[in-house]
Amino acid sequence: MEFLDLVRQTVKRYRMFREGGSVLVAVSGGPDSTALLDVLFRLAPELRLSLTVAHLNHKFRGQEADDDALHVHNMAARYGLPYVGETEDVPAYRQEQGLSAQVAARDIRYRFLEETAREIGAQAVALGHNADDQAETIILNFLRGTGLAGLGGIPPVRDRYVRPLIDMRRVDIEGYCRREGLITRQDSSNLKPVYTRNRLRHQLMPLLEKEYNPALVTVLLRLGEIARSENQYLDDEAATALDLVREPVKADGSIALNLDTLRDVPPVICRRVLRQTWQLVAGPVATDYRHIERLYSLLQTPSGGQLVELPGGITAEKMHRTLRFRTAVGSTDNAPYSVKLEIPGETVVPNCPWSIRAVIWEGEIDLEDVRRSEDRSKVYVDYDCLESPLELRNRRQGDIFEPFGLGGTVKLKKYFNDLGLARDQRDDVPLVVDSRGRIIWVVGLRPADFCRITSLTRRALYLQVVGQPPEWA
Repeated sequence: MEFLDLVRQTVKRYRMFREGGSVLVAVSGGPDSTALLDVLFRLAPELRLSLTVAHLNHKFRGQEADDDALHVHNMAARYGLPYVGETEDVPAYRQEQGLSAQVAARDIRYRFLEETAREIGAQAVALGHNADDQAETIILNFLRGTGLAGLGGIPPVRDRYVRPLIDMRRVDIEGYCRREGLITRQDSSNLKPVYTRNRLRHQLMPLLEKEYNPALVTVLLRLGEIARSENQYLDDEAATALDLVREPVKADGSIALNLDTLRDVPPVICRRVLRQTWQLVAGPVATDYRHIERLYSLLQTPSGGQLVELPGGITAEKMHRTLRFRTAVGSTDNAPYSVKLEIPGETVVPNCPWSIRAVIWEGEIDLEDVRRSEDRSKVYVDYDCLESPLELRNRRQGDIFEPFGLGGTVKLKKYFNDLGLARDQRDDVPLVVDSRGRIIWVVGLRPADFCRITSLTRRALYLQVVGQPPEWA
């Protein structure tokens, strides 16, 4: 099968792009991203994609990095594509934050891509990770003592980030560039043995392939696929268990787990329930095995009144019959907040006694039932009209809303005025917003018109308030 056909197959397998969508293509100038841009340019007409090229100069390699930026700019011009370039002083950021060079570069790179995607309204950001990168990541995670999630490696799709070359070997990508006459740049830092990944790539991997298994990459990719599938299954089981063991959300936004019920949950699921609860309260935060084990050990002790402090400003306190997760003292009510909406999943609204559950629905929807429903604590919207990732936040100055059925847009402030909503309640009203800043649902009040359910809807997003409905609903 031809290289282009293989990439097309990967794109379709993982449903990476929405037809007619805007895609930000991250291009460094190396073989991977150069091939990625060329392939997406060829696939764009049939997938009806609009492409924009993005390049970040990290200022790590002086003139070489400047030449890379010029090369990518010229490449975008040859394809006739818009270009967004930026220069960031990553060495200075690294020193300020006390990070490694690679972690600092990654932080700045993803911040640049996220901000650029928001500015241009891109539904997807295409990255050039390949099958060899995947295999290296799995081995690195294994050496660090990872669990199933780490053995799953790099997800082909995560939020708006997609990796169309994830099934392609590096040698095949370089061969494609040669056959198509594509000029590529070489990052000299990729050859330096000071970096762990470089030593693994140039020393350990060749040794393992030569001495132990010539098909090393193939078997690692298989391991990754199995691990991702099984990890997802266990996460789903944990989410179901969490629904069974959690008690009603308290007014302070804390979540309590019933210990009598939780102790009946198998250990492998129980640990995931603890992690999911932590993340529900804290939002996106990196969880650590040691902290999960400390939480799990609390369940085994007979006495109450014990407290564990967790990253993300969270505490977990074991009472007589519950384990309660809450934000550490010091958070302020009505302060601006913004958290990622978990889809599927449940997201706690900061400083509120309830959360928002989100589920993608691909079954049949009765339009009349949707229109007649007077329950303002739940809503269906057209998922394919939205631009991911979605966030849950409170109001911001200048917010614009397109209320369902009102035939136009209005300032959110005026919308609240027209409803007679008390001023001291307005900062309490959560908003579900897409990556372009469009308000999808004023929670407990009204959804937006642009994403209303119609006869053409193929996938719906079901949103529901979990816990005591807000008083304005």
